[in-house]
Amino acid sequence: MIRKCSLKKIISIYLLKFGNPNLVAKPGFALKDAKKIYMIEITETKDFRLLAEMNEEIQTLHHSSYPSVFKPFDKESVTNFFEASLENENAVAFIAKENGTALGYVLLFIIHFADNPFQYSRSYVLVDQILVLEQYRTKGIGKLLLEATFSFAQSKKINLVELNHWSRNDAARRFFNKSGFNYYNEKMWKLLG
Repeated sequence: MIRKCSLKKIISIYLLKFGNPNLVAKPGFALKDAKKIYMIEITETKDFRLLAEMNEEIQTLHHSSYPSVFKPFDKESVTNFFEASLENENAVAFIAKENGTALGYVLLFIIHFADNPFQYSRSYVLVDQILVLEQYRTKGIGKLLLEATFSFAQSKKINLVELNHWSRNDAARRFFNKSGFNYYNEKMWKLLG
C-alpha cells in the first residue's frame, strides 16, 4: 500500500507498508512477516556524481544484453553526461531515498516537437532513464518515481509522457504496462553481414 504523507511541489514523502498488516508483534517475539514501514523521499536532484554512480548497475546490464550497442560503464564519461544533462533547462532528475540512502532515480527531458507537413507540434516529457537499484525493486519505488514524473509533467502543463525500453527487458515491459503506458510506435532492426 502506498500512502502520500506530504506533497510540496514535486517533493514527496511516502510511507510504504509491506507484509501482513493484520500481524501484531508481541513483546519478545520477532515476526518475519511483520509490517515494515519505509519512509521514501522523492526529491529533485542535481547530484550528477550520485546519478553516475547509480547508473553503473543499469549500464552494465545494458552492455551485457546488447554489447554491440552499449559501451561498458565508464564513470568519467557517464559523470560528464549527467553533469551536462542537468545543466540543460529542459532536463530534471528525481531521486528516491530512504534515510539518506539512494534507492533509484529518473532522468527526464522536456521535448518540444515542431509542426511539420506530416505531424502536429507537441510537447512531452521523455523518461530518458529510470532505475531502481536491484535490492530495492518490487517495493513500489519505481511507481513513486513515475508519480513524480507525472506531477512534473502536469506542473509544466504537459499531458504526455513518453519512454522506450529494450525488447529483452521483460521486467520493464510489465512495469510500464502496469503503469498505464501503451505502445504506439515499434522499432525494428536487421543486422546485415
